Amino acid sequence: MTKNFSIKFLTLIILSLVLGFGQAFAQSTVTGGINGTITDPQGGVVPNASITVTNIGTNAAVTVNASSDGGYRVLNLQPGTYRVETTVSGFAPVMADNIIVEVGVITSVDIPLTLGTATAEVEITAEAPVINTNDSTNSRNINETSINELPINGRRASSFVLATPGVSPDGGFGLISFRGISGLLNNSTVDGGDDNQAFFSEARGRTRISSSISQDAVREFQVNTSNYSAEFGRAAGGVVNTVTKSGTNDFHGSAFYFFRDNKYGARNPLIFPGPGNPTGKPKDVRHQFGGSIGGPVVKDNLFFFFSYDQQKRDFPGVAQPGNATFLNPITVTGLTPAQVAAGISYLQNLTGVVPRRGDQTLILPKIDWVINDKHTFTAVYNRLRWNSPAGVQTAATVTRGRTSFGSDIVALDSYNFRLNSVLTPSIINEARFQYSRDLEQQIADTPDPSEPTTGGGFPPSASIAVGGGITIGKPNFLNRNAYPDEKRWQFADSVTLNRGKHTIKFGADINHVSDTLASLFTESGAYSYSTLANFLLDFNIPSTKAYANFQQGFGPLEFQFVTRDYNFFYQHDIRVDSNLTLNIGLRYEYQQKPEPQLPNPREPRTSVFPADKNNFGPRVGFAYSFGDNNENVIRSGYGMFYGRITNSAISNAITNTGLAAGQRTFFTTPNATSPTYPNVLPAFPSSGSSFGGDIIVFARGIQNPRIHQLDLIYERQISRNTAISFTGMISHGQYLPYFIDTNLNPPTAATAFTFNGGPLGGTTFIAPRFTGPRPNTNFGRITEISSNVSSDYYGFVAQLNRRMTNGIQFQTSYTFSSAEDNGQNSQTFTTANSPLNPFDLDIERGRSNFDVPHRFVASVIFAPTNLFGLGNGSRVGKAILGGWSVAPIVTASSGFTYSGTTQSSIIGLTSSGVLGAGGSSRIPGLAPNTFRTPSIFNIDLRLSKRFRFTETMNLEFLAEAFNLLNRFHTTGINSTMYNFASGSTTQFNFNPTFGSVTAAGNSIVRERQIQFAARFQF
Repeated sequence: MTKNFSIKFLTLIILSLVLGFGQAFAQSTVTGGINGTITDPQGGVVPNASITVTNIGTNAAVTVNASSDGGYRVLNLQPGTYRVETTVSGFAPVMADNIIVEVGVITSVDIPLTLGTATAEVEITAEAPVINTNDSTNSRNINETSINELPINGRRASSFVLATPGVSPDGGFGLISFRGISGLLNNSTVDGGDDNQAFFSEARGRTRISSSISQDAVREFQVNTSNYSAEFGRAAGGVVNTVTKSGTNDFHGSAFYFFRDNKYGARNPLIFPGPGNPTGKPKDVRHQFGGSIGGPVVKDNLFFFFSYDQQKRDFPGVAQPGNATFLNPITVTGLTPAQVAAGISYLQNLTGVVPRRGDQTLILPKIDWVINDKHTFTAVYNRLRWNSPAGVQTAATVTRGRTSFGSDIVALDSYNFRLNSVLTPSIINEARFQYSRDLEQQIADTPDPSEPTTGGGFPPSASIAVGGGITIGKPNFLNRNAYPDEKRWQFADSVTLNRGKHTIKFGADINHVSDTLASLFTESGAYSYSTLANFLLDFNIPSTKAYANFQQGFGPLEFQFVTRDYNFFYQHDIRVDSNLTLNIGLRYEYQQKPEPQLPNPREPRTSVFPADKNNFGPRVGFAYSFGDNNENVIRSGYGMFYGRITNSAISNAITNTGLAAGQRTFFTTPNATSPTYPNVLPAFPSSGSSFGGDIIVFARGIQNPRIHQLDLIYERQISRNTAISFTGMISHGQYLPYFIDTNLNPPTAATAFTFNGGPLGGTTFIAPRFTGPRPNTNFGRITEISSNVSSDYYGFVAQLNRRMTNGIQFQTSYTFSSAEDNGQNSQTFTTANSPLNPFDLDIERGRSNFDVPHRFVASVIFAPTNLFGLGNGSRVGKAILGGWSVAPIVTASSGFTYSGTTQSSIIGLTSSGVLGAGGSSRIPGLAPNTFRTPSIFNIDLRLSKRFRFTETMNLEFLAEAFNLLNRFHTTGINSTMYNFASGSTTQFNFNPTFGSVTAAGNSIVRERQIQFAARFQF
């Protein structure tokens, strides 16, 4: 940190302390609070009243005194049910019972006093408030009712986030985009501890596993979209807080079993019958079972909670080409029909059913210790084990050979400790420590005896794309014996000071992350072919060298490095009066990169990893409530938020510097000295090659991603537990990551391309050509890790929400938005982003990959205690007609964007044979993401029946359908719009299969699936 920062931050703290602070205002990442006003029978405020807030489950109590204006506020309360007791001389004691506290939410409980000495019980509804009158945060809480009652595919608890306005899926593998920003820029916490993997910038365990924490262990979520407290950070997207369950003085728990078999579901129409899959409906059987229990170890002092969750899944994959006719006999000039048949037979032998499993075990024990009335200690351990033979590729059909799927293994352990201390009535301290380890591996499969092997005896990868592309060679994602082996040490402390109308909270959060990598990209070489015919030529006559390109990695397999994140925050909240609250905050973040390990004197940028030390993020907002009962509120806020540079990008800059001691990738098109299929190179070429190795560097002055966010929100409570809201959202992204080949001269030539047929028929486009040798002839591609992408997002949200009341709960939202940028994506590592012209990124401006202009989500829980009253007066009738629940989730949204492309790059080749600008195939003159897939309409439904034995004990049977109506969902598209005309390199003919569907299913949406379950709760 710089000296200037230290002075600024210290000055802010001193000024705040001089002002004086009393009652706690800002809650922590895992707690909530209660506030209110004490009044006499005439409505006047009553100062200095004694208020005791007691957790009904644990009997933990906190006592505070009301301020001079009659207000009181109690924070750092564990989510749960509370009792509020008030005493003051001359008035009768008052008790308000069944007060619900949720994470990140202040529940208002105003206490009207009466004269006398008898205790009065004030009737207070148990629900937390449905409108937020306390701060400017734009967030949504997913409560315990939603988690327990709504249908969630795969029981991945984080999937509830997709019901939040301004949120959409980022791709089809589980990432989530907030407000048009990549899913790699979010932040996830569990019980206040960081739950991110720094290497890939995803939640720990990543998205291939079923879930990193059992749904049965989660009490609630808070999803922060924007304007959140300065306490939260390291996110240019959203922040998701997960709070686990705790034990109480009463034993409570559950046991569950879920069963799913694809034979009860629908058939994916794009999975066609083949060897081992005669019906075109591959096997997929899933068993999920487990349970939880919590209770007292020592009443009122020591509590435990334990959950166990296991999945056994048998889901063989199908290895097949992108379309059923791809391997039909063809005519190839220079080959006999027998030679063609031999090559096709080889590829056909790579297709078929692949045994595949996805087995997971989750264990979570938790201890809460009320040491005394001042100190509470919490310890949580979360253990995940994931073993998925052939599970790196998870789709039902995979365009790879049978032995090219790869096995996926994850071992995750995290330990979280928290000490909450009430040092004085006006000072609260929260200290946290975490240690975690996330070890992920991707292991190559054993080759089939019929397959030729590449260097080292490894199996080939047969990537058979719908457009005719084939890649032969060991999959570039294998072997990865540590990918990564990541260890995290987190130290965090925050102090809350309070006085009267003012509250200040400040603190620090330091993360030390050690990443070990045991992986080498394309370690055994890979040949890429643009057409089946070209592959058949090389298969029979290797000297032809008909491949499009060859690449191979060299160097040591293992590297280790450390990154450190230093975060400091200051939050000042002022309750001006009972209607107006001001929120002012400042956050500072510094991501300390490691020192370069392999500087190359031929490129100075390999010896410097620039530091970005100016990441100050101001936050300011207000909440103003009005109306007879403050049933209306207007909230607004502005903030600057920063993301991280992924550790995977840092890793590439460490290892790829062009030195023999590092990792180098050799990439070439066919030439006199290039290898012949299926041979690979014994060592990195020292001479005679078309060009040198590729390197990766940081751009000078690189910045961390920065987002400006501005929101305006109007909320109105229209009835008990029911509210409407309207929100306007603006986001402007700066310094978003981009990876680009900069070892090119500015284009000095151009080529005119003519398009025949289709929507561009008769149109001519001019594309730049990059000719001449590379400026730095020591290297091939010099990929620069830069921060020159910007984005803009505008959104409007309308919501209608109702908490569970009289057996009905619903949350509905409609988001209308627009997202634009000039090349943002969710890419890890540093593969070139492939702009048409790296010297003119403005032409990359267009619709974002994350542009979803229309998105509607509604979840409903209908659980009447007695179905339409038909069972009144009859025990049998109540048993039959009572206890039913129907819970649908309806999603309707625009499709996802894609660009029209050509069959291969239309950018000219440099004289060295390297594809200029990374070889973009986007059509010049046609804006990015011009086209969109069909819209999505999906209904997930749960139907359940409970049989109650006692008030707290029941047995539930349920059935769930995902994609109930079996709607066809397009998840892959043929984006090749034009192909080269025969015998021409400047004429393109329209591709009649452009826009045709190539995939219809991913981890988020797929054909109808049916699931049955039983659950016992007590």
